[in-house]
Amino acid sequence: DLDHRIFGTYTTVGMPVRFEKADASLKGPSPVFAADTTAVLTELGLSTEHIAALLEAGVAIDGLAD
Repeated sequence: DLDHRIFGTYTTVGMPVRFEKADASLKGPSPVFAADTTAVLTELGLSTEHIAALLEAGVAIDGLAD
């Protein structure tokens, strides 16, 4: 079972394959859709103003926005 900050506790399956030397354990719940939009666009070099304009125009969405 995993705890998600929005959806609560849920059960999920583990990794369907195992590799001898790889850690395939789950580190936490899945992210909210579009939760990393701002971080990704920032990493790509877009300015805060440009990102705000994309969000305002509906071209990009931010899953963390209220």
